[in-house]
Parts: sequence; C-alpha cells; structure tokens
Amino acid sequence: MVLPRQPRPRVAVLAVGVALSVVLTTFVGAPAPARAGEQASLRIDLGSPIRFIDPEVFGSNVGWNAQSDFMKPGTTLFYPRFLNQVRDVGFGAQRFPGGTLASFYHWKRAIGPLEGRQPNTFFGSGSQQSQLGPDEFGKLMEVTGATGNVILNHSESLQDARGYVAYMTLPAPSQPVTDPADPRYWAGLRAKNGHPAPYDIPWWEVGNEVNTRSNAGWLGGQLVSYANDNCPIDNVKACLYDFGGTTRFTDEPVGDGADHSASHSTGLPGQEKFVTFAPVVPSSLTLAVGGRPWTDVSTLDDAAAAATVYRLDAASGRIVFGDGVHGAIPPEGAPITASYDSGPHPGFVDFYRAMKDVNPDIKVCLGSSSDPTAGGAYFQNLGSDYPYDCVSTHPYVRPGNSRAKGEIPNDLPESEYYQELLAMPDVLAGQVRKLREKIDLAAGPNASTVDIVLTEFGQLQSATPAFEPKYHLTMQQSLLLAGLLREWVELDVPLAEQYLLAGSPFGSTAPHGNVNVNSAIVGPGPDTIAEPAAYVEQLFRPLGGQQQVTVRADAVPTLALRDGTQLPVLKTIAAHDGNRITLLVVNQSDQAAVPTTLTAGGNQLLHGAMTTLNADSALSYNSPDNPTAVSLRQSQLIASGGQVKATFPAHSVNLVQLTF
Repeated sequence: MVLPRQPRPRVAVLAVGVALSVVLTTFVGAPAPARAGEQASLRIDLGSPIRFIDPEVFGSNVGWNAQSDFMKPGTTLFYPRFLNQVRDVGFGAQRFPGGTLASFYHWKRAIGPLEGRQPNTFFGSGSQQSQLGPDEFGKLMEVTGATGNVILNHSESLQDARGYVAYMTLPAPSQPVTDPADPRYWAGLRAKNGHPAPYDIPWWEVGNEVNTRSNAGWLGGQLVSYANDNCPIDNVKACLYDFGGTTRFTDEPVGDGADHSASHSTGLPGQEKFVTFAPVVPSSLTLAVGGRPWTDVSTLDDAAAAATVYRLDAASGRIVFGDGVHGAIPPEGAPITASYDSGPHPGFVDFYRAMKDVNPDIKVCLGSSSDPTAGGAYFQNLGSDYPYDCVSTHPYVRPGNSRAKGEIPNDLPESEYYQELLAMPDVLAGQVRKLREKIDLAAGPNASTVDIVLTEFGQLQSATPAFEPKYHLTMQQSLLLAGLLREWVELDVPLAEQYLLAGSPFGSTAPHGNVNVNSAIVGPGPDTIAEPAAYVEQLFRPLGGQQQVTVRADAVPTLALRDGTQLPVLKTIAAHDGNRITLLVVNQSDQAAVPTTLTAGGNQLLHGAMTTLNADSALSYNSPDNPTAVSLRQSQLIASGGQVKATFPAHSVNLVQLTF
C-alpha cells in the first residue's frame, strides 16, 4: 500500500488571519546590508505564498548494518531509547537498506522468523545475520511516522523486484495464494510473518549510484551483448543499466551466497558455492579449483568418487560439488574461481514496467547518479520514449580543491575551512539546478512528471578536515545541514534524505558494525546519543506539509568568504498556523550573536518563545563522555509595541514560536 500523497501546489492563495498553515523563508543574498548602529530585522509577510513543502524533504538513511548497535541482540527489536530519539526528531522519510550496502543486499534473505533468515554481505566481504530486514524497516516507519524509500539491488531478477514491491506495499489477500509468481503471494507472506497491513513505501530506487565501480554489480563485467543494440548514448554502463544485457566475469572468486570472499573450499562433502551475479548463460561457465579446471555435469549421481566435477544451476548460479562418493570433494583451502557470462539481465525499463504493474502508485527512480554532475547518459537514453518517475542523486561536500565542484581541501585551517563550508549549500544547489535543466531537455514533454530526489546528501566521510577527525558530528558541520535543507526547500525537492541516521563512530560492538562518523544518532545502544544533525532535523521538520512565503530581511550583517563573496549571517524559514508563527533562524557566524527585531506585517506580536541549538564551541559534539555538549535550550521572548526582540547566538539554529 502507498498512502495518498498530499498534493504539491506551486502557489496557494491564502488570506492573512485565516487558520491555514503558511511557510516563510528569507531569500539568501536579498537582504539589505547592515548599517552602522542599526539592528537586524525580519519582517514576516503572511500574504506571499510560494510553494508547498514536502515533509519527506526532512529524511535520513537507515543502513541495515545499524542492527549491530541499535537493536537488542538476538531479536528484531530496536532499543527503546533509539526509537524515542528517532520519533522525537520526526524524520519525514527514511531510506533502506543504505547506500552501497544496497548493491549487495538480497531482501528475501532478511524476512521471516529471525532464526530462519540467511546472512547478507557487507560490500561483498564478510556477512552477518539479517536482523534488520524489510519488516523491521517498515515497522520503524510506522513507529516514527515517516514514509519509506527502498533501494532495489539492480542485480536482482524481475520476479524478485515484483515480489519486493508486493511484500512491502500490497494488501494481504483474503484467501491464501500459493504461487510465488503471483504478487499477492508475497503480500500474504508478509501477513504470515506478522504484519497484515502493508507499509507506506512510496519511493523505490532501482540501484544505488550504479555509475560508480563499487555499485556497478553485473554492469561491472566485460560487455558481451546489449538487450538494445540501438542504445542512443555511447555509454556501455548506461546502455546496460537502462535496457539490460549480458556481461562476462573472469576468474571471479565463488563465494557462499552471502559472503563473496568465502571462496575457498571447506573440505566438506556436498559443498555449495554461488557465482556473484546470476543467472549464468548456459555452457559459458568454466570453473577452477586450486587453479585446475573441473567439469560441469548434469547430475552427480553417476560421477565416480574421484571425478573432478560439479553441477551448475544456471538460473540461481548455484554450484554443487561431490560428496566423495559421487564426485570428488574440493581439497580444503583450495581457491575456487569461475569465469562466466552473466545474464541476460533486465534493464531499468523492464524493472519500471514490472514494479508499476504490481503497484502503479509507487514512484520508481533511476538510481544512476553518484552526484548531480554525473549520470546524464542514464536518463538521456530514455529520453521521452521511456517513463521514469524520478532521478536520484547525491549532492555531497567532497575533498578537493574546486569549490565549483563542491570540494574543500582537508588541510585548510579551521577558519578557512568553515568559510568554504558556508559556500557549499549554494554550490550544491547549483548542481541540482543544472541537473534539472538536463532532465528537462532529455525528458521533453514528460519533464514535469520527473522529480529529482536527493536520496543521500551531506558531507562525505573522506571530506574530513585534518584539525578535527570527528568534524561530521560537530555543531559547525550541522550548520551545513541547515543550509542544505533550506536550499532543498527553495528547489521544491519532494524527497531528501541526509546521510546517515545511525552509526557508531566511537566504536561498534560488531566486526561489521556501522562506524560512520556522519551520523545523526550514534551508538552503540542501549544508551544512544543524539548529535547536532538530529536536532537540526528536529527543528526543521515542522515545516513539512505547509506553504512557503516570504520573509523580508533588513540590516542583516554579512560574512566575507576567502574570495570576497558576501553571505548574510542569518538564514530563515518559518511557518504560520492560526495566530501562531514558527520562525527558524540559523546564525552562521562562528563568533558573533545577532540581535534582531521580529515583526509580522500588520499583525501585533504578543509573545515569543525560542529553542536554541548551540554549544560553547562550534567544534563541540556529543560523545559518551559528554552526551549533552550540544543541546537544545529554551528561553522566553517579550513582546513590546507589537514587536519581539531576539538575540541569535553564534553558530546556532533557533526555533522561534510567536503569537499574534
């Protein structure tokens, strides 16, 4: 099931004083410059609606390997403190199973009773029992009130894709269905597994960053053939992804189905191994044990005890060896490798058709682009002839020397690094705007039906300044998140999910635990800790579902960047509901507080209250030793003469509630 989405009107006509929710924002770059002796002011214009803000623009990513530190061991239950923290933040959307992890994830391994589940692999090397699976993700959405976004491993089959959509989104059938080819079978299986109601998962991505080597999957093999020989764009990977085809892998280690690196013989009888990318083109596979070729046979029943033979199931890629009576056992420790043609695989056009056939209400997105400047060939191939609902892309701050590319050198001193960071929201927003232009040109008359969704964004872990290894957790870095969220609202983005919801940068309890430092909530549990990024999302989240209008800024001071660029110190977004105004103010200065006068046009402000997120130092973050170094603080504001005066501390995010 997909719950009905609230319409997204571009402009709504609202009357001041009517009990309707209205959102307001300041246009960065528009405020009048500060004048000596004059106080900054923000005038809220309740009569200037601009656009609807989607709640899902305030989302995050859930990596399935978060199970190690955020769930009770041996159960499918999250720690209560973690659930409460996620609920308090109020994320509008969550993405699963998490970035590159999705390119190796097989959902069927992670459903049903925990004791019967199979492991999934971490990036192809190492594996762990599937504790956090599709049902646990779905229940997390229900408990926290978010909608879901699921990444389909693009190396899966069409039947797997159909089954996944059905398992997550279709109502359970009234009568048992026994044929797995019928989507209702999978909805019935979900009900049997303890959840009769479907989950609200409106967004689906086919693959994650498939234009990169680490996420290529079957696309990363050597080209054998295209499903579409008339592919418009001369880009091998894009043609394969869009339309399907066959590729070849040479001397690939043959693993155990979950861990691709488990490619040495155990010395046990009846061993089973799997090629990484099934199906296998019949008769294309050659297999070697310890560097020596073995022979494929149709059955092991007639094989001699010493015969170096195996049996291949081409559809699943499963390889079965003998038991020492019928066929030889590969010597213990011997490496097992295979060369084979992988395919034919479906392309995006096939996945789109199959998934929408199961549930036409879902949005199916191209999972092609690692950043807004890449991946154009993937949608240019489709043009206006083949439908796609959305293009997912990942605007990140990256290490490097080009501001225009969203890069900051890691070796800059703190003051210069922060100046560059302040420029990044505008830079990354510019990349998204250019991507929009490319999609409009490629999709032609269908362009208005194609959304850009930012299913990851933030600052890459590799973009870590030398002066602070835990920079991604700091109050200063959370101001980047605040600036980006504001830009996504301005761009009318329907879905944006910051990376990452949960990780354990201070140490994980498991060998393959998620130790990402760019996490909003950190473990290990049960005593998880909310970081500044979580609080920023919490302060922004009330804007979702409301209308954006204008805030007029005057005499706002500016900040000078290294190249002389001037940025206003204050950025704002606000909401109006009945006689209440909610105003969000970000002070980007790392040193100076900004006293500000707040007005609401012709309305007399009567009272105000402010919740402030900041810390003693811009580089403060929360840790097991000091879990409240960065926290929310509340204060009361006094109205006088229909105005309210507030002082926004340095490096802070402030939520002001006003009544009139």
